[in-house]
Amino acid sequence: MADWDLAEPEQRLWDAFPRGEWVDLRSGDLERTVRAEVVTALLLGAAGHEPGRRPAVRLRGAVVTGRLDLMGSTALWPLVCEHCRFENPLRFVEATTGTVRLVDCDVPSMNAARMNARGIVNLHRSRIGGGLRFDRATITGDIVLIGAEVGVDAEGVSLAAEGLMVNGNLECREGFRAAGSVLLRGARIDGTLDVRDAEIGGRQGRDQVAMSLSRAAANTGIVAIRLTAHGEVAMRNARVVGSVQLSGAKLSNQPQPYEQLASHYTRIGQPAEARRVLFAKERLQRRTNTRLPKVWSLLQDATVAYGYQPWRPLIWLGLLVALGAAVFAAAVARVLARR
Repeated sequence: MADWDLAEPEQRLWDAFPRGEWVDLRSGDLERTVRAEVVTALLLGAAGHEPGRRPAVRLRGAVVTGRLDLMGSTALWPLVCEHCRFENPLRFVEATTGTVRLVDCDVPSMNAARMNARGIVNLHRSRIGGGLRFDRATITGDIVLIGAEVGVDAEGVSLAAEGLMVNGNLECREGFRAAGSVLLRGARIDGTLDVRDAEIGGRQGRDQVAMSLSRAAANTGIVAIRLTAHGEVAMRNARVVGSVQLSGAKLSNQPQPYEQLASHYTRIGQPAEARRVLFAKERLQRRTNTRLPKVWSLLQDATVAYGYQPWRPLIWLGLLVALGAAVFAAAVARVLARR
């Protein structure tokens, strides 16, 4: 860079960039500071690249000072950072990028509203203190938030992604923690929404919604096994192609998600699936009952399936009729034998 004096780690990054090589600043007493403007310049094409090689910013263990701001820009090359600490919020508003991977990084906040990413956005195990925004963003690959810990913005929102379009999966699973609301209203996820083993909510705003999927579309299903949601999970007018897996989920004893899902199945002409969902809700609520209500619930489950399997009482009636007939026949036989 002709007009800048590059510090030693910045020069290493500049030299490694054309070949897409890693710069690891974690060992020894190496200077770890890299200015965000240097990273930005590389992503915007300030350095050349070698024929037959794919340039990339690949950085480990850096402290990135200043603001990484790509607002409205086209970033030509991948950004891959591991074990880095960003001192200022990241801004990708209306940016066009390739793959963005920030793994096990500390980030104050990230605004990627209306971002167009031609690759994956991966924040695996990263800590984002002030929330994430993907409103009306378009992501060609997956969004990976596995094990990420996301704080809240001023409105109590952890993940704001209204109108988001993801061509792959949205993976908020296996240790994903959102302190506030996850808002996916009107989002379209062509793959799977995976929130298994996640924990959502607790510090959300006034509406107390943990996760909103209203008007959202999940085109290959939702996996919410062992999800813990501290607040309402709203699915009004959502469209789900495939299954919704809720086994082991803890939804703050609120029945709304089950009733909304049952309503969805009823609207699309699958009443049997709607009954299965409501049956599962009754069984899940039984776990929190005290002893006598739990016994009564078990009796209803065994005899009439809470009314959601209307054929079951007919079986019991048939058994009772058969038993009565057998008892009557035995009594008649004894009387006749005495004669």
